[in-house]
Amino acid sequence: MTTGAESMQPFHQRLSDESDEVRLRKIADTLPTYIAYVGPDLRYRMANRMYEQQFGLSSGQIVGRLVAEVVGPSFERVGRYLRAALAGETQRFETPMHTLDGVRHLEVSHIPDRDAEGRVVGVIVHGLDVTERLQAQEALRRSEDRLRMALDAASGVGAWDWDIVTDKVYADSGFAQLYSVDEEQARNGIRIAEFQRNIHPEDADRVASGIAAAMRTGERFREEYRLLQPDGSSRWVCAVGRCIFAVDGAPVRFPGVAFDITDRRRNEEIVRASEERLRIAVDTAKLGSWELDLTTEQILCSAQCKANYGVAPEDELTYDYFLQCVHPEDRESLQREVDRAVETGTDYRHEYRILWPDESVHWVIANGRTVRDREDRPTKMIGVTLDVTERHHAETALMQSEKLAAVGRLASSIAHEINNPLESVMNLLYLARLTAEDRDTRSYLDMADQELQRVAVIANQTLRFHKQSTRPVLSACEDLIGSVLTIYQGRLVNSSVRVEKRKRAQRPVLCFDGEIRQVLNNLFGNAIDAMPQGGRLLVRSRETTAWKSGERGLAITVADTGAGMSAATARRIFDPFFTTKGIGGTGLGLWVSQEIVARHRGSLRVRSRRAPGGAGTVFILFLPFDFLPPGPVAETASA
Repeated sequence: MTTGAESMQPFHQRLSDESDEVRLRKIADTLPTYIAYVGPDLRYRMANRMYEQQFGLSSGQIVGRLVAEVVGPSFERVGRYLRAALAGETQRFETPMHTLDGVRHLEVSHIPDRDAEGRVVGVIVHGLDVTERLQAQEALRRSEDRLRMALDAASGVGAWDWDIVTDKVYADSGFAQLYSVDEEQARNGIRIAEFQRNIHPEDADRVASGIAAAMRTGERFREEYRLLQPDGSSRWVCAVGRCIFAVDGAPVRFPGVAFDITDRRRNEEIVRASEERLRIAVDTAKLGSWELDLTTEQILCSAQCKANYGVAPEDELTYDYFLQCVHPEDRESLQREVDRAVETGTDYRHEYRILWPDESVHWVIANGRTVRDREDRPTKMIGVTLDVTERHHAETALMQSEKLAAVGRLASSIAHEINNPLESVMNLLYLARLTAEDRDTRSYLDMADQELQRVAVIANQTLRFHKQSTRPVLSACEDLIGSVLTIYQGRLVNSSVRVEKRKRAQRPVLCFDGEIRQVLNNLFGNAIDAMPQGGRLLVRSRETTAWKSGERGLAITVADTGAGMSAATARRIFDPFFTTKGIGGTGLGLWVSQEIVARHRGSLRVRSRRAPGGAGTVFILFLPFDFLPPGPVAETASA
């Protein structure tokens, strides 16, 4: 070891006395860096505590030893920098170093130490451990590489970094393509306004508000919005980013990524439209869904399913209540079908009646399927219910219509068959009157002839009533009313009902005369039924103007002095199958009548009251004069 005064003098000349050297050593030991002094013979003259700890040696074990002996294999790299520094060149470099903790990366400075004449007499060694920094940089580089590869591989994805201070956005090619911006300009940085101008006007305010909120709160920015394309179309993107703040809290950067979600939004829209169509179809069909737990007998069902059973959406539908709703005559067959489906695993389908709280009867079709667990045990049934009440009503109406048509055809046939012998009898009466010599006999024969003529009129009117027109004809009001009243002549007399007629209408009305006779038949028949103890039937006709449409037409008023109707009854008389006549009524007469009047662009209104001394019901039938349905030119009805 060299200890000559010449080699050590410049180093000790900087220390005025021993106390200065001690203080300097203390300072060096507190620094978080590696500090040493190497003489021209490449031997250590000094090393601080951190340098000692790096190699696991004490100062006494380091000072005086060759650098090569201390640093070991690392001297191959470090040695050339020391020699360059001894030659007078300051060296700064990074190098791996074999230490007690393994290989560490150091940022090293070799600074020549010169004497008063400028000769290099040693090297000051300063080292900073940058292992963690390099590891972090390497991790960041790998992360950036992975992100870059991911962005390159992903179509329609781009990254941006907005420098808020300079108001420039630095973006990759993917981001530039999304926003229809020049890629080179985006890499070099352009103002954010160049990107924002392509945001759809309907979304611009929302995006701006989201950015402002992220810059104010530091929360993540995430928005989905549309970008206008050069060809006029638009694409959907999702942008995600977060604002970075300076120490003083000022926003300085805003990095993030954006990716194309056009296909996803398009698929969502297709699914949404499909779900909406399904919802409309379910609501229109009154299709309700249900799920029955076979263990607990709890039912989960939709609002429409509850409605099918007359239950409000907010009320609970229990299995016990459901069974009570089922018509007593249908409960046994329903339970039998449910048991069969559970036992056999086949689908369940059954049609049955439901009694609503208002005691009305409704028809329901239920379809279901049994769900089983892993042990093949039935656990629940899932299915749907469909209200088919209107279908049953339509079927009933069709059956009633067919019955009425059959009765009409039978009546027409009977009337036709009656006419033939009736004509023969009338001829014989005529001959008998000519040959009769007794006055009383001729009187009886005259009375018989009058009655037979009345029978002939009734038969002819029955034929006309059943025979429907194939095209509208001009019909006189007197003919329409008179032909129907003739049929009811017997009932009027037997019921002690007095008919009062006031006929002011002279102009004929264009109509399907058979259908209008059917309407008047219903009105006259209902009026007579309303007066079982007798009364007055008022029939009036006049020309008038409809106050809603302004059309001129014929108004026929049919009023009775019966008991009248309640307000609730009056509101429902035109509903199909609603009747106040019990088993003797079908509930179809006024419903059919209203349909006929509607086809003629007319109206049928009712007023009724039950006040003592002033009870009764009034129907007003209005038919426009200029009713012109599609078809041939109208004819004039024969009397």
